[in-house]
Amino acid sequence: MPSWQRLQLQLQLQLQLQLQLQLQLQLQLQLQLQLQLQLQLNQH
Repeated sequence: MPSWQRLQLQLQLQLQLQLQLQLQLQLQLQLQLQLQLQLQLNQH
């Protein structure tokens, strides 16, 4: 396998990892928002 192909594969893998991380962060944020909303609702 030529080195440029290996490089391409590595870059793709990195991008996939970054995407996964972003998705995880989004999920965390959504959960936090839900929790905050629930807390606010409970206070009233």
